[in-house]
Amino acid sequence: MDSAKFAQWFRSSSPYIRAHRNKVFLVYFTEEALAHELLTNIVHDLALLHVMGVRVVLVPELRCGSGIGSHPLDSDGLAEYLGQVGQLRNHLEAEFATGVPGSQFHSRHVPLVSGNFLQAKPRGIVQGVDMQFAGETRKVHEGEIRKLLEAGIVVLVPPLGHSSSGVMYALDSNEVAQKVAVSLGADKLILMGPIAKLGDHSDLTTQALDEVLAEIPLAPELQRQLQTLGDACKEGVARAHVISHEIDGSLLQELFTASGVGTQISDASYRDIRPATTDDISAIAELLKPLEEEGILLDRSRARLVEEPEHFLISELDGVVIGCVALYDTDATMIEIGSLVTDSSYQGANVGRQLLQAAESEAKRRGATSVYVLTVNAMDWFEENGYAPMHMGDLPSTRLERYSAIRNSKPFIKQLT
Repeated sequence: MDSAKFAQWFRSSSPYIRAHRNKVFLVYFTEEALAHELLTNIVHDLALLHVMGVRVVLVPELRCGSGIGSHPLDSDGLAEYLGQVGQLRNHLEAEFATGVPGSQFHSRHVPLVSGNFLQAKPRGIVQGVDMQFAGETRKVHEGEIRKLLEAGIVVLVPPLGHSSSGVMYALDSNEVAQKVAVSLGADKLILMGPIAKLGDHSDLTTQALDEVLAEIPLAPELQRQLQTLGDACKEGVARAHVISHEIDGSLLQELFTASGVGTQISDASYRDIRPATTDDISAIAELLKPLEEEGILLDRSRARLVEEPEHFLISELDGVVIGCVALYDTDATMIEIGSLVTDSSYQGANVGRQLLQAAESEAKRRGATSVYVLTVNAMDWFEENGYAPMHMGDLPSTRLERYSAIRNSKPFIKQLT
């Protein structure tokens, strides 16, 4: 990567670095991911997240204790399962012990701790069959997990629990991932699995996820894992992500680039549109700058933007500003909509249309009966969104006084109903 491309990448990723600091990310590994040749690279990427201030929790899939179907788990099966847990713990401890190879953090100790974080209960008798040592999660000791995370420790939570009498039970990995994520109020639940994304969907609401799962044929276990992500979001987890363990660096690409490489899931629309504050001025200025340099928008000084944040609405994703729009009250019943800009990485993702609709709703709330825009290159797009050409003389007099004949922008109007 040449220096210019690196600088551009670093600038675009830095807001995510800030937004992810001190956030809780639960990573749910499928058995395929744990056995894949890229596991070492994935662990190194997790170690890097840890060094950057992300609080990392790991939940592995161990199907011996999944309790799928009606098969009980006897004492021999439990012994085999405990052996798998021990081998996995030792393997991950060794991987994390290498820190972040190839960086100044190569000797950084990344502690990994596992423990009795789950209280379990027996599944009991199901359809006349005693499930023996196959159990269910009764309680997550989230307080203890939080203390470890705050102390800078990566926490491993295998699907293994103890009853109040000390009996050990193998647990359903999906259930453990969901309950731990919900108990911690995790900011992200990430599935490292065999698919890169669901169809061609980069983002889905939980409702849309249910529709997709009903349409796409998937293996039963993968279907359950994806449903776990949706259920966790419905119970308060902010975001869930589907990422392939077969793509080197997929975790970092999903978390630190605008486009990502997987599918993001949330209970509502994953973008927030809200009024701007003075803290958003720098981000707004960065969005406007390329279009100002091209002459598509009028130049605005940073000082002017600082004086008028109340004019702007912004679209935000995970704390990163990805679009903006401004409203100007130039007449008692007509409001101008301007500075409608979307981050180039989100072109075609409907951000602009959502911002325009939000601006129209805000104009209507303020009592306007119509809104208008002045554009030099988006005439067709505004007409597609219900705007019609208007005569220059119909612009409010206060706006005509500031009209730039050199730019020769065209006015369009829309009646609000």
